[in-house]
Amino acid sequence: MVRWEPTTSPTAGGRLFVGFTDNPEVMVALYNALEAYEITPNSTTYGVYSNLVKGLCNMISFPMWQERDIPVPMRLRRKRFDCNQSAVVNDTNVMDRSSQVAMFACADGYSGISVGSTIGSFWYHDVVDVEGLSGTAT
Repeated sequence: MVRWEPTTSPTAGGRLFVGFTDNPEVMVALYNALEAYEITPNSTTYGVYSNLVKGLCNMISFPMWQERDIPVPMRLRRKRFDCNQSAVVNDTNVMDRSSQVAMFACADGYSGISVGSTIGSFWYHDVVDVEGLSGTAT
């Protein structure tokens, strides 16, 4: 479960869009779009990223000021996968072996919030059962 906890006032406008994907090619496309926005932060690069997030099939949206529990899809793509904390996120093969699901979020239409301020945070709550972990690369 993921919980959105806002730090904005109820009078602040805007919506938060959150979606999940288990497709490695989609993950790479979203990571690349996000990286392009971080390198060149303008409305064009943000539009590309936010349109990809909004196009995820399980995307949900809600007012930015609203607390919200967001269920994480629990379908496992692979029974076995690499536990690679330093995975290269723009390599489809690495993402195929090292990830089960990825969450992406964007905010649109916010008003009354100064540049650089925090609009909220995600709190992650999970229970993980693991077996067969080894210290060797696969």
